[in-house]
Amino acid sequence: MLLTSDPGRNGAGATPPTSAIFCVLSAINEAVLHATTVEGLYERVCSAGLESDKFQVVAVCTPGMVIGRIEIITIAGASATDVDEGIFTASNPSSPNDQGLMGLAYNSGVAVASNNFRADRREVVLGRPFNEMVLASVAAVPLRGEGRVIGVLVLCCTKSDQFDAQTLALINRMAQNVSYGVERFER
Repeated sequence: MLLTSDPGRNGAGATPPTSAIFCVLSAINEAVLHATTVEGLYERVCSAGLESDKFQVVAVCTPGMVIGRIEIITIAGASATDVDEGIFTASNPSSPNDQGLMGLAYNSGVAVASNNFRADRREVVLGRPFNEMVLASVAAVPLRGEGRVIGVLVLCCTKSDQFDAQTLALINRMAQNVSYGVERFER
């Protein structure tokens, strides 16, 4: 299922997946195979997400120590010191802060994309570099473990119209593979 925060767009007219997305999918699969810890898996996944020029920033976010907050735990393509706190509300669907892409993906368990991020009123609250970078398309995809959402994979592009339904389906596949890797370590 594709949720989009671009009224009337639903990914129509978006760039179809290219070899770049398959390159990233393959690199993420390798990350799942070679990681030895959950933390290492997330680091490898974020690095793998930058294997092509498709994505400029890739992050994994999970619930933090404070109830109702989710934090960036791994990021590639932006310096961790540039992210400020990297914290946003994610577990309260009625919160105004939770209506952004990250909160929607976390609470609904469904991938959410914006193909016109700069005009999106429900902007991802991830800290200054995400808000100040020239990001045009952003996708937030839930990661699952033990039948529940345990985090969100965030993929950011500087080009608009990067997430059509077919591309988002491949990104969902990436998230499923990462989720499989997480469950492997939780056994």
